[in-house]
Amino acid sequence: MIDQIKQRLAKGETVRFKVKVVPGSSRSMVAGTLGTDATGTDILKIKIAAAPEKGKANAELIEFLSETLSVPKNHILIVSGHTSPLKTIIISP
Repeated sequence: MIDQIKQRLAKGETVRFKVKVVPGSSRSMVAGTLGTDATGTDILKIKIAAAPEKGKANAELIEFLSETLSVPKNHILIVSGHTSPLKTIIISP
């Protein structure tokens, strides 16, 4: 799914997807996909090394996605799920 997101960003498309975040992992990494939700949106599972306190996991998620997808951090927006493990992300090219 990461490759599909990279391809869409390379075409200049804005990408919207859901992420299930597992904080407190030994290292940050993509752990696979969880299928789709009721609306047909793919859900990506990402393990994050940061703890889920005071926005640290969200900041680490944005940093990780920025490095993984080669986009600036200010192009990544968490639009829902700020305090939940299930988040909706929008990335603009």
